Amino acid sequence: MINFSKKLEKQMNEGLAQAALETNSEMQKAERSFHVVETALLKLKDFIYEYQFSDKEEEIHFFKEIKPRFQSQMLFWLELIQIDSYNVSYTKKEQILYYRQIIERCKTYFEKNKLLYIYYKRKSVQEDDQLFLRQTDCIPLLPEYNLDMDRKFSTINSVRFAKFQAFEMVIDYLQGQINILKSIQPAESLADGFKSSLKWQHGSAALVETGRALWVSGAFGNASFKSVMEHLEFIGNYKVSNSYRIYTDMLIRKKDPTPYLKKITETLQTNMVNDIK
Repeated sequence: MINFSKKLEKQMNEGLAQAALETNSEMQKAERSFHVVETALLKLKDFIYEYQFSDKEEEIHFFKEIKPRFQSQMLFWLELIQIDSYNVSYTKKEQILYYRQIIERCKTYFEKNKLLYIYYKRKSVQEDDQLFLRQTDCIPLLPEYNLDMDRKFSTINSVRFAKFQAFEMVIDYLQGQINILKSIQPAESLADGFKSSLKWQHGSAALVETGRALWVSGAFGNASFKSVMEHLEFIGNYKVSNSYRIYTDMLIRKKDPTPYLKKITETLQTNMVNDIK
């Protein structure tokens, strides 16, 4: 079970990295990422239907640790799809307010499940037998609507742990978006009214790869990564929603963390060879 879930999680992470590389908007990335995770979760479900846990410790580990890692990703991308769907025609001030309202909604869920959230944050184990075994799964005192009603593949608190993880990711993402919105300067202040006629064509992940490479190489001296990205976005007439989030996606690419840089290097080398001929 452990080996299968690790292999499946690796495949899922590689799929998420590929989605980040091949999509040109945050909405496209969120939708494709959702389907990547959904596919992985269905495979996990099919496996568990045919699998017999060796003991209660293995069952607890699955419902407490393994399944929430998959389900939290699906919930996270679903939240981002919904956020982007309603995030239309907002001024910067309205957008920040909208994001803060969502953050408060996530925190309200933590407060509603305060005792379990404390248990989750402290990584407690003393009540695991009551919380994560299907045969002891209890009906909550307060009813909670839940789409995941398959009792063979779910426990109530496994779902709640997944929501804790998902909402924490949502809060981190939105806080990053708020920080970006607060730091955005008018284009005129960047270049005294200059308007670039160029348009970046290769998507957010490719631009972050490029910016990160320039930053770590010291191409712009002591400039911050944020400053480098702002200027690349300005020159390319292209907005990256969350460069730090995309960079963390790059870190989980096991096969090749910088495929775009590799691709353009190969393209340049091929072009140079042709020019020499």
